[in-house]
Amino acid sequence: MSNQLIPFFFLALLPGCDRADAVSRTDDVPPSVLDAEARLSRFALLEASGKRLTMDEMMLARLPDQDAIEDPSRRDRRTIATRIKSRIPAERRALYGDLVAWTDTYVRLNPKRLKGDDTAFRPEGFWLTVDSKGKTTRVPIEDVRVLPGNSPDPLFPGTPGYAKGVPAYYWKNVW
Repeated sequence: MSNQLIPFFFLALLPGCDRADAVSRTDDVPPSVLDAEARLSRFALLEASGKRLTMDEMMLARLPDQDAIEDPSRRDRRTIATRIKSRIPAERRALYGDLVAWTDTYVRLNPKRLKGDDTAFRPEGFWLTVDSKGKTTRVPIEDVRVLPGNSPDPLFPGTPGYAKGVPAYYWKNVW
């Protein structure tokens, strides 16, 4: 066996999953993230064309790293963990401007159970967004905001619904 250095992201496996976790990484971008960006870019161009998409075209929005998503219920092969603007309620679509889709596949909340019913979080990672021209952006978790009220919908910098004064998507309750 050689003394080659193995990038950290190849060593970080999620419990119950045999895939490397692309969030637990150094500054190197894992090939799976680059693949996800290419898939979402192609999907966005198809979605923006306005034509009805085939199932194979829709499955471009199901990213390979979804198998390592933090929530085991969202790892199912029949599930697409990417939010698609055309499939959210019409009254909220204007908040997203030119975005076509976004995913939290690369977000980790890192929950820790405390005494009683309390839970603390140490969020890390990024949301992956794509616009109608196919441009993908990695939005750090600390830059994401949430609609006031009970909505869990994320808001991203540069979109009409985004405002610095709006609460962060995941409050930092660091443990």
